[in-house]
Amino acid sequence: MRDIKQINQESLNLSLRWVKHLWRRPLTLVLSLAQPLLWYWLWQRYHTAAPWRFFMWATFSHGIHSALPLVFDREFGFWDRIWVAPLVSRSSIWISLLGVNWMLTCLTCVWLGYQLLPLMMWLTWLATSLSVGLALWLPSHTSFLASVWLINAFVMLILLDF
Repeated sequence: MRDIKQINQESLNLSLRWVKHLWRRPLTLVLSLAQPLLWYWLWQRYHTAAPWRFFMWATFSHGIHSALPLVFDREFGFWDRIWVAPLVSRSSIWISLLGVNWMLTCLTCVWLGYQLLPLMMWLTWLATSLSVGLALWLPSHTSFLASVWLINAFVMLILLDF
């Protein structure tokens, strides 16, 4: 029971750190929330895909980009401080990123008045897991961004029926 409380506390503290990152970069926060609406508005004339597909793709896109602060933490040395900290579970890092992404997905859906689909939550989980795995595996932010761009392009082709 004590371990679960500590994991929750670690995840909450790391989540607050990611939220502070978003708060300090307000443009990132605004664009994260407005991305589905932006893509729908840009492509509504040229494509006949259902609106839910744009929201699904935006959810996946946000999730796959979610570990970028983790990549920069690795490059600038802060990751070493997190890694040597006496954490009960290393999964609290993943849990914190997942919680922040779920929060942003829910905020986007509430803001746009759109129904939150269970598939959106599953895509957020999948994309965040893939993103954290890539962030820990790839050596630099350039290779991370290149991989994310390639994955995002394929998902866009599948979801938007190009």
